[in-house]
Amino acid sequence: MTDLTPTTLTLDTASATLAIASQTAFTDASDIDIAYPQEGKLLIIINSTYAGANTATIAAGDGLASGVGDYEITTAQNGVYYVVISSSRFKTLAAGAGTINVTFGTSNTGFIHALYIP
Repeated sequence: MTDLTPTTLTLDTASATLAIASQTAFTDASDIDIAYPQEGKLLIIINSTYAGANTATIAAGDGLASGVGDYEITTAQNGVYYVVISSSRFKTLAAGAGTINVTFGTSNTGFIHALYIP
């Protein structure tokens, strides 16, 4: 399992390279837990480099809306996907102490990045 700490954005500040500079590589064997601060929004960016269609799955947590279930993204080669996370559906509070879990389909490769928006 890989732990990923989101990059905290600063209000009223611009950066042209922030998302590119701090990506984490993934493979189909990757199981990534993203720390989720108590307040604010979390944006997950997934860039799939696998040569074909594949999947990335954001697991349901144990919050109030967890019954809605997992969220599976169908990815295409070199596709970039932006997902704003709902903490009530995806955050794991009990065992994960405030994390979001992302897994990837067979043979999938690429990069993932998380941005925390205070």
